[in-house]
Amino acid sequence: MSRSLFQRSRPSPAVELPAQPWLLLFGLGMLAALTRVPLPIDETRYLTVAWEMWQRGDFLVPHLNGEPYSHKPPLLFWLIHAGWSVFGVNAVWPRLVPVLAAGLLLWVVRDLAGRHWPAQPQAAGLAPLVLGGAAFFAAFSTFIMFDVLLALCVALAARATWRMGEGDAPLHAAVMAGVWSGLAILAKGPVALVFILPLWLLGPWWRRDPRARGVRWWGRVALALLVMAAVPLAWALPAANAGGEAYGQAILLKQTSQRMVRSFAHQRPFWYYAVFLPLVFLPWAAWPRAWRAWRAAVGLRDAATRFLLAWTVPALVVLSLVSGKQPQYLLPLLAPGALLLARGLTLTEGHHGGMGGLGRLDGGGDRGLGWWPVALVLVALGGLMMAGALALGPVAPPGEPFRAWHRGWLADVPWWSGMLVLLCGFALPWLARGRARTALAGAHLVTLAAVCLLLQTLLASQAGRTFDLAPIAAEVRRVQAAGQTVAFWGDYHGQLGFVGRLEQPVPELMGPQAAAQLAALARQSPTAEIIVEGRGAAPAVARLVFPYRRKWWALVPVAAAVPLLASGAAPAADATPEE
Repeated sequence: MSRSLFQRSRPSPAVELPAQPWLLLFGLGMLAALTRVPLPIDETRYLTVAWEMWQRGDFLVPHLNGEPYSHKPPLLFWLIHAGWSVFGVNAVWPRLVPVLAAGLLLWVVRDLAGRHWPAQPQAAGLAPLVLGGAAFFAAFSTFIMFDVLLALCVALAARATWRMGEGDAPLHAAVMAGVWSGLAILAKGPVALVFILPLWLLGPWWRRDPRARGVRWWGRVALALLVMAAVPLAWALPAANAGGEAYGQAILLKQTSQRMVRSFAHQRPFWYYAVFLPLVFLPWAAWPRAWRAWRAAVGLRDAATRFLLAWTVPALVVLSLVSGKQPQYLLPLLAPGALLLARGLTLTEGHHGGMGGLGRLDGGGDRGLGWWPVALVLVALGGLMMAGALALGPVAPPGEPFRAWHRGWLADVPWWSGMLVLLCGFALPWLARGRARTALAGAHLVTLAAVCLLLQTLLASQAGRTFDLAPIAAEVRRVQAAGQTVAFWGDYHGQLGFVGRLEQPVPELMGPQAAAQLAALARQSPTAEIIVEGRGAAPAVARLVFPYRRKWWALVPVAAAVPLLASGAAPAADATPEE
């Protein structure tokens, strides 16, 4: 009988890639974060809050534009201050905070996989590759926002909760579960409870040791709850006392009643997350093998699977019932999703010849072609970028009307950036093959490279450069330094405070009394200037006009602003509410 009938065919050669995903994420995420401007409205607002706390020397009560800021708790601002206390005030450290949080989250996911399935160490190697290679996670890891930090604290609380059920130093684990849960509340408020409380309440269902008496579990839960409450209250009570009655009510009552019970911002239908969830898990959701792996993992009946389902399903249901929805609210659920996918890959791979040496991700038949849907998207996107760059070129030469500055995101984009994205698409099927860890590392690397390229390319385009507020912030700082007042006609979100290192607030002229406030300002400060926001042609009386997103901001002398704005112009109300 031929020897070939007994000999297993060798997999085709594949490029061996490193399996330290947190290093890949840190390096590429740092590159993407350090080379772009902070984006209005959210990033500039949070940087301004941190800047005003630093400037005032008040690390208890956050402030925005001179007023107490109650929309978010202070953990992110404190982390920014920690870096500034070492390196001085700079724009680099705040951008590194979410990148470092993402790197730590990848370590937590690896550790959880090792604790969940100690007999399958392959899952621990695959889980951080899955999470780090999710395009949505990679992109948000470079944004100065609260969601990646919240996801890290929730994952650490989940890790401690698992230890509570294992019987591994349960009292110490309960204390740590409470500490990390409290820090999660300090990261983004009571929404953290949506992800953590189900793990505690469903403990008797998922627990690893069902022989333990229930009273012991509930005692540990009670201890964790006490610690969890103590951590945010240690800040909230003195902050409420220092910030005044209105601020105290806002952080102690409205954070829960308005954001968790009656959310009016970002209202979307209850099925929104069901549609968006696959997009959050790209590129894995476009990979047919991933769906089979998830199905295999969910079909298990072990304690780890029940734990991950308790982490995911109740939170997804509650988030769907709350009217306010944003895609980034799903970030804390990516970790359990990545763990389930990693475990499922080890199961489905085991059906094709065992797990010795990690086997082939495709069972020996596929040569990376399972990635063709993602590869085609990257190839099409890269081709579009190249074609647009070559066809449009620079579209706003000096002297051209301002409206041409907003012709598109592809204008002024170097053609070679589109070529690099296209090459990522061609490289994906070649890199994402071979053994499981190598295949996922290849897909991970291509995803991060594509995300960084897209972020940098779009923000370097003519439309993207309208997000850079440095020119107008520098002018406002110069005007304020000369002793003149600069006010804003409409709803101001602190976009200029940190970018311009402003030392004075920018008064808002808004509401029914805006016209009267403007007239009073004209009498009191005849040299004042007003920032006016609009679209289309800028007013001829403007002293300077600056691009701002898909609109413009104009500096108008107050004497000219009175007749201009009294003619019926309403104060600008930005379309992006506080999340």
